[in-house]
Amino acid sequence: MFLERLNAGHALTVFALFFGSVGLGFAVVGDSQYVLIAFIISSMALFFNERFQKGLKQSDSQFIFGDNLRNLAENLIYGVLPAALLVRLTYTTLWGVIVAALYILAVGMRLSFFNGVAQMEEEDKLSPASPAGYTKGLPLEVGMLVIAVISLLGYVISPMAFGIMLAIVLMILGVAYVFNQDIPSVPKNLQLPIAIALLVLVLVYIFLGSFIPAYAA
Repeated sequence: MFLERLNAGHALTVFALFFGSVGLGFAVVGDSQYVLIAFIISSMALFFNERFQKGLKQSDSQFIFGDNLRNLAENLIYGVLPAALLVRLTYTTLWGVIVAALYILAVGMRLSFFNGVAQMEEEDKLSPASPAGYTKGLPLEVGMLVIAVISLLGYVISPMAFGIMLAIVLMILGVAYVFNQDIPSVPKNLQLPIAIALLVLVLVYIFLGSFIPAYAA
């Protein structure tokens, strides 16, 4: 029943969802190295998902199923995974949990705005469409790039200090995600160079290891 809704076009979404779930598990045990690797790999899968699906035929039920699956993957990867890393870095302190929750809320609100059903005509008047090459608020992909790059600082400062810095970054990103202003989207001609840079970053994190001391529960 459920597998009948799957389509070849869902492959990257399922791949991203799997790696995002694996990354969440590593966040729980405190292995930052694999959290970041899973975060980058799963984000890259979502990054190229739309291009991958072009030309693939899907029934209406398969399209709806895939759209819901993608929404779940985006919430997990862009929202829950960075928040889980923050909670682990701040040693589950109350303020860390609150910042993480607010960040997840901001990501969820952005995804709900863009992934929801077509807006009514009255709503379009209140929130006119962005011009070509622009999007409302900061794209989640840009936030992913920021988190992936600034996490390198975790190797040169203490985990708690980096946790405080990450909390500040997530608060800024959360506000930027829901900022009601037109912001340039990621140009398509930059997608391949960005993907190559992210692959290099994955290799760097593999080489550097974890900056969070693992401990037994």
